[in-house]
Amino acid sequence: MNLDFYFNEWAFLAKTDPAVFERRREQTIAEFLSQAGIHRQRLELLQSQVDRAREVAATPQQAVVAISGLMCESLAELAGEMASLTADLKNLRGHAMLRSLARGSKVAADATTDVPSSKGPSSNVPPGAGDLAFHGDGQGHRR
Repeated sequence: MNLDFYFNEWAFLAKTDPAVFERRREQTIAEFLSQAGIHRQRLELLQSQVDRAREVAATPQQAVVAISGLMCESLAELAGEMASLTADLKNLRGHAMLRSLARGSKVAADATTDVPSSKGPSSNVPPGAGDLAFHGDGQGHRR
């Protein structure tokens, strides 16, 4: 499929033969959607919303405003999803760090019980790391 878009050609066709323009537009969209893979269903839904906005608008300018509103709504949804994923990623990184600290203190504690030493726990274990406890919520808490 050739995704090159020649605005002047499309504009001329829209002015001189709107029926051919519409058929060509629908064919181009259908061809694009057929190659959309896993995103096809979502893109088809979006295209149906765009088509509906064009149908109900009294003027092309009103259609553009309505379609722009759809784009803004979609961007706002994506921004919300991204914020949620960012928060989830921060939580996962925090959990990984706490688990790493807890494992380090357990290794240090095991090393001191297996081999008696007068120096105590390993010096590379952060202070207080052995005070962490993991509960059913997956969060590390101080004892």
